[in-house]
Amino acid sequence: MPEVLTDFIKNASLITFINFFIFITFVLIGFDLFFFARTKSAMRWFLLIGIVPVTSGILAMYLKYKYADTVMTDGATPETIAASHREGVIDLAAGAAGFVVILILMTVRRRLNKELNG
Repeated sequence: MPEVLTDFIKNASLITFINFFIFITFVLIGFDLFFFARTKSAMRWFLLIGIVPVTSGILAMYLKYKYADTVMTDGATPETIAASHREGVIDLAAGAAGFVVILILMTVRRRLNKELNG
């Protein structure tokens, strides 16, 4: 398992690194908002923050599928195209996971606010 993870990191493209950076950044923003959101208008920010990682994941997957056969070396082989498609699906899954985490944080915060306010 660690070999698969290190191979993925070694062969990941810039799009994947940007997608994971956006994912981590917005999940951390979601955790910060979790501690400070007390009103209904602050709760709406969770949705805005949650949309960004999933949109980034969709865009990353689209780019991976569209430009899977474009490489800078000898040419694209079926293996490199399949690897690019797998990487696109991983990008989409990471974005969707970020969206789900932020929605769970919003749901928990909303319930905590209801308990505190009565």
